[in-house]
Amino acid sequence: MASNLHEIARKNREVDELVGEISRAAAEQNRSLPQIHEALPHMDASVKSSATDAHEGAGVARELAQESAAIEADGHSLDQVVGGSESGFNSTGPRQSSGNHTPH
Repeated sequence: MASNLHEIARKNREVDELVGEISRAAAEQNRSLPQIHEALPHMDASVKSSATDAHEGAGVARELAQESAAIEADGHSLDQVVGGSESGFNSTGPRQSSGNHTPH
């Protein structure tokens, strides 16, 4: 009987220790909650700002692609007006002349 009482007392101490650990963990979580609540709006604003920047960047990229296509089309049109299809306009710039052109 005495050994059973010692066993019960030992188990009771273990339960008390576990309850103490749970209590300390709950207190730590309670201290952290205000920090989390404070950080969430900042994180939300940052995510929204990043999304806005990405959207604007995509718009600028589309505009640049359109302008690039227009410039290339203008270059081809100019090429046809100036020297026909053999004048050599390409996306890297004008064709180098093979003639003996001397500067004035």
